[in-house]
Amino acid sequence: MTLDQKRQKLITDYTAAVNKKVQNGKITQDKANELIKNYTDKVNKWDGTGFPPGMKGMFMGFKNFNEGDYKRFENALDKAVKDNKITESQKQDILNYLKGNKDKSGSNTSNTNTQSNL
Repeated sequence: MTLDQKRQKLITDYTAAVNKKVQNGKITQDKANELIKNYTDKVNKWDGTGFPPGMKGMFMGFKNFNEGDYKRFENALDKAVKDNKITESQKQDILNYLKGNKDKSGSNTSNTNTQSNL
């Protein structure tokens, strides 16, 4: 997938999610338009490295994964790669980030998958 295709996919998925909130009466159309515009601007500025806009903060709460949680999350990332929502490289960046957080929290990471054994 090219960077432009990734950007378009992110924008399309985000737009659909925001429009669903409008349909469910959770936000106004004006608010949706504002959110979509701001997100589109961020995505269009993204150079394709690191986390896509809006993704990095999603993983901040996962500092203390146990092995089962980590494996379930890794499986979800595998599905995202298969569905072309993220690249294998992005998946690995996420896993490395989580592994780094586990190391800092003192949890044992010896049983988790790393790039060298995937």
